[in-house]
Amino acid sequence: MSEVLFLTNEEMGARWEAIEAALRAAFRGARFIDSGYTVDTPVKHTRKGIDGELRGGLGLGHVLAVDGDRVLGGLFCVPTERTPDEITRDVRWCDVGWVFVSHDAERDDRAWIMDTLLKRAFAALREAGFEQIVTNMGTRAGAQSLGSYGFVDKSTDEQPNRWVRDLTGS
Repeated sequence: MSEVLFLTNEEMGARWEAIEAALRAAFRGARFIDSGYTVDTPVKHTRKGIDGELRGGLGLGHVLAVDGDRVLGGLFCVPTERTPDEITRDVRWCDVGWVFVSHDAERDDRAWIMDTLLKRAFAALREAGFEQIVTNMGTRAGAQSLGSYGFVDKSTDEQPNRWVRDLTGS
């Protein structure tokens, strides 16, 4: 039976080998939206979060779906607090890291896993005082999937891959 956990950087580091393998398997062969993205992009970004290299090392959590030692999905680099600069400037939006559901997850469980990953992340972001997520989508499949979870394409000429999710509603 799978479970969804909210992990610290240290807990993620202890599971890194399995997480990295699951990320690489999930994004192998993916059609990335930005031409510079490769399968290494989500791996490196997630590792930077675990190593404290994002957001000045301040609070990041990670939502991980597991079944025993198997990684079935994740939503990584979820801010758990606002930076002093965000508080001073009253910034109420943030970015999050990569999200995926493993191809190894049972087909009937995949929607539940994605739904639970997002709900846990949204709750943590609201608790930290954020009202919006402003992010890039990594893959076309991700953009299509996350559109059904309230992410809206707000692309501009300057930001051709800009997606926004309001957190003040449901």
